[in-house]
Amino acid sequence: MNATKVIEAMGGRRRVMDITGLSKGRISQWTSSNHIPDSWMVAFRALDPEAVRKAEGGEAPTPQP
Repeated sequence: MNATKVIEAMGGRRRVMDITGLSKGRISQWTSSNHIPDSWMVAFRALDPEAVRKAEGGEAPTPQP
């Protein structure tokens, strides 16, 4: 996982701060350590699964006929 890409996919630092209620410093720690806690990743996937999947480098699911 690339924490910076996930944060950007969720709308940037300001938006992630609004979603989580966390400080700018805490979000910066996620970026510098390249780690977003699992509980927040669950929340981000629930809020915008497509954006997180793309940020994680996932391919689009193949539609089934």
